[in-house]
Amino acid sequence: MIIGLKYIYMTILKLFLSYVIIFIGKKTTRRIINDTIKRKFNNEHSRREETLKSIVDDLIKYTFNTILLIFILLSFGIDLMALIAAVGVLSLIIGIAAQSLISDMLNGFFTVIEGYYDIGDYISIKDSYEGEVISLGIKTTTIVSPANIMITIPNSEISEIRNYSKMEYINYITYSFGYKEDILIVKKVIEEDIFPKFRKHYPKTNIEYLGVETLAASDVQIMIAITSDYRERFIIQRTLTELIKIEFDKNNIEIPFQQIVIHNT
Repeated sequence: MIIGLKYIYMTILKLFLSYVIIFIGKKTTRRIINDTIKRKFNNEHSRREETLKSIVDDLIKYTFNTILLIFILLSFGIDLMALIAAVGVLSLIIGIAAQSLISDMLNGFFTVIEGYYDIGDYISIKDSYEGEVISLGIKTTTIVSPANIMITIPNSEISEIRNYSKMEYINYITYSFGYKEDILIVKKVIEEDIFPKFRKHYPKTNIEYLGVETLAASDVQIMIAITSDYRERFIIQRTLTELIKIEFDKNNIEIPFQQIVIHNT
C-alpha cells in the first residue's frame, strides 16, 4: 500500500516538474527568439516582424507540447520504442491521415520564407477570399473580410495570392460630360476646384488627371488616376464622385444621363 502511494506521489511529482520545465522552457525560448527577431528589425515594429513572431510562437508551442507528451508517457513508465513498434500500423494510418497537416505546415513555412504576405497585409486568395491578414500560423491563415467576418483558411489551400499591400494601388476612374462642354474648362474645374478640395480630405493620396479616355456615342469620357491604400479605394472614389457632381453643377457642366424619347402616334 505504501509502495503504491509512493509511486502515485512520484508520478504526480514527475508530471508537475515536467510541466514546470516545459512551461519555463517555452517562455524562455519564445522571449529569446522574439528578442532576436526584434534586434534583426532594429526594434522597428513591422508586419514582417509580427509574421515571424507568429510563426515562431506556433513552432514553439507544437514543439514543447510534443516534448511534454513524451515526458508524460515516460512518467507512467511507458517504453516509447516498444509503443512505436506496437502501433506501427496505426502510425502508418495516422501518417497518411496527417498528409494535409504536413502540407499545411510546409505551405505556412514557405509562405513566411518567401514573404508572400505578412500580418497586416490586405490580400485576396483565388478570388474567393479577401481581407486583412490578422494571423499566420504553421497550419492556418486567418483574415478579416471587409464585412468584418473572420475567415480561417488551411495553408495547403492557399494559392493564387494577390497582395494589395506590397505596393500602392492605382484606381483608374472614368467620368463623363456632354459634347457641348469646353474640355479645357472641364479640365480647369477638375484640377483647380475639385482636386484641392479632394486633397483636403486625403492629403497623402496622389490624384492625377489623365485626359480624355473615350469619345462615346453621347458623351466625352475622361480618366482620373488615384493612388491609395487598396482598402480605402471605395470611400475615396465616393468622395471624388461627390465633388465632381457638386462642382460640375456649380459650373453648369452637363453630366449626360439616359433619356427615353416617347413618340405619340
